[in-house]
Amino acid sequence: MTQHTVRQLRPQVWSQTDVGRKRKHNEDSLVINPQLGLYGVADGMGGHDFGDVASQTSLQVTQEELGKNLGVIRDLLRTNTDDSRRGVQEFLEQSIVYASDFIYKMSLNKAGARGMGTTLSVSIVHDRFAYLGHVGDSRIYLLRSGVLRQLTDDHSFVAEQVRMGLITEEEAESHPFRNMITRAVGASETLEVDTRIVELEAGDKLLVCSDGMHGYFSRSELQEEMNKRASHLLCDYLVDESNRRGGKDNITVVLVEMEEVEVSRDTVPEATT
Repeated sequence: MTQHTVRQLRPQVWSQTDVGRKRKHNEDSLVINPQLGLYGVADGMGGHDFGDVASQTSLQVTQEELGKNLGVIRDLLRTNTDDSRRGVQEFLEQSIVYASDFIYKMSLNKAGARGMGTTLSVSIVHDRFAYLGHVGDSRIYLLRSGVLRQLTDDHSFVAEQVRMGLITEEEAESHPFRNMITRAVGASETLEVDTRIVELEAGDKLLVCSDGMHGYFSRSELQEEMNKRASHLLCDYLVDESNRRGGKDNITVVLVEMEEVEVSRDTVPEATT
């Protein structure tokens, strides 16, 4: 058996969460789970009972469901074919759907919990691929070569109006129903989860955030700040600046930066005849 080196991408992760200046408690939750490679944000539905319970439970149950299949998922990740990547994507989707069903049943059986729900934006990050699962109006952005793209679509009344061409993005920013979401984990008996697979490159930055942050930054401004600030300082800056601009909601940010490293691997020599 001999050793050789291969180049892989490895995530570096930073995060920050804050209650903001208007809310009494933090209904946001975040996940940083290196074992699963799972990173993301959940934002409990503001104004609803048990919003913080919903956000925490959604991430907890999603992790538990993925953990039950961790061996199979790791085999799929190592296989790294189109079919195996779709398999990882399906495991993530099923885990989120299970978490939604769990929360929905909890809301029916717990006094005062009717209507609880949460957004959920998470990604399994492994080497050169990110597997995204998304529900609600939290967001996942990708910064590559200085250009910022939003990888998720907001599941909100206003965003749907923009996509249909009924209002402009500028009108959406001040729309009275801009905080009304149309899809949430645990809010109904069934759930449709947006999933996608994104190929990664060295230096890529994935930013996952609740609307308490992205509501204060245009895409161009956020792109500028992500380009000019060191990664280990960015989360604190975004939370502090969101508070400075009003802090009307809970604020949560997770930043994942992909670093290329050399990894040693054992190989078995081919048999000779």
